[in-house]
Amino acid sequence: MLKALITSKARRTILKYFYVQGEESTPYVRQIVRDTKLEINAVRRELIRLREGKILNELPRGNRLHYQLNTKHPYYYNLAKIFARESGLGREILRNKKKLGNINFCLLSLGFYLKRNPRNPVDIVIVGNIYLTEMKRVITTYEKDNDVEVNYMVLSKEEFSIFKDRKDPLLINALNQPRAIIIGDEFRYLN
Repeated sequence: MLKALITSKARRTILKYFYVQGEESTPYVRQIVRDTKLEINAVRRELIRLREGKILNELPRGNRLHYQLNTKHPYYYNLAKIFARESGLGREILRNKKKLGNINFCLLSLGFYLKRNPRNPVDIVIVGNIYLTEMKRVITTYEKDNDVEVNYMVLSKEEFSIFKDRKDPLLINALNQPRAIIIGDEFRYLN
């Protein structure tokens, strides 16, 4: 999907790199080249374009230029939602979707994805008939690989409706935070 929206491979790779690193990350050019394994000229060219488009901020420090995501850009959260599906835990859930059971709805906290502190109490909400042992395996593998704790909530469709009707504070907080919908229809489950 992302290839159709952003045709430049270098630009896709750099944007994905910045979103995966989180909004506090401020790498410099050589660090980006080393981490993404792209050619230095392609990285410089795309950094200039992304800076001119105000997607990235340029931060001079000493004799180096560091770059950071512009959290005030109008498309900042929209891009975060796209990359949350294309990388990290969102991608792992989509990859293992058939093994996990029948997922009707899956919501991922953007605070978790963007590595914000403090995070919300629930990082991911999954609704459906889920194989809990397989879900735990996917989450545990992700936690080990990324050295992070994932707080997740697994509910059946009936439990989700009951918790939502009762205005359960944990669920309502998860639904009202900035989020990426990984699987399902936002309007069907959140209205």
